[in-house]
Amino acid sequence: MKPIILYDVPSRLPHKYWSQNTAKTRYSLSFKGLPYEMVWVEFPDIESTLSALGAPKSTRSDGSSAHTVPVIHDPNTGAIVADSFDIAAYLESTYPYPANRSLFPNGSRALVYAFGITLAKATEGAARWAAFRVEEVLNEGSREYFVRTREKRFGVRWAEVSPEGSEARAAQKKALKKGLDVLDACYQRSEGPWIQGMSFSYADVLVGAQMMWYRGVLRRDEWEEVSGWNGGRWGRVLEDVERECHFL
Repeated sequence: MKPIILYDVPSRLPHKYWSQNTAKTRYSLSFKGLPYEMVWVEFPDIESTLSALGAPKSTRSDGSSAHTVPVIHDPNTGAIVADSFDIAAYLESTYPYPANRSLFPNGSRALVYAFGITLAKATEGAARWAAFRVEEVLNEGSREYFVRTREKRFGVRWAEVSPEGSEARAAQKKALKKGLDVLDACYQRSEGPWIQGMSFSYADVLVGAQMMWYRGVLRRDEWEEVSGWNGGRWGRVLEDVERECHFL
């Protein structure tokens, strides 16, 4: 089998990856045991690179569409797929075996999709808190682009997105804690270690990818605090997801 090609934006971190959206695809590929290769694309080059590839555009939360990562190109089938959930669905339908490595066990694709919406809404209040740190880990080629486009998205100057030591930044962190309390309640009601009890699924990939993002972009003391919330739940979840996906 030829390796599947995954497009991602690099960073200055030792392992380069940092984005939660592309982590969803990386974890999915690893979980299913599918070989893949990385193509690193800086933010300003995404549009031209993916347009030349013939990749479809993804729909953003505001309803607009644009070329974004992750995108995969599967040379085994010729398929080019964008959007992390659509990629997971493609991998599941194209490579359904082995059965015990299903991303959507027991026909749970719709339920996992709904869980993803719940997760996003529970943590959206803290988006600025973590995003403010992304600028610190990006390469020079992507940093200016990221800051400029996020200023437009948030409607404020970059320094005002989540000012150091401000009440606004403290409130954003508090909002994340509140959202993760909601997520913790889901785990407490599970009959096993995963969102679907004893069955690992793409729902756990979603949580693991978000924690990977926090670990990668937050400062060490910030991640240590977040990972220790809810009895250390989030540090353990990330470790468990990466172990299950053979990503350690």
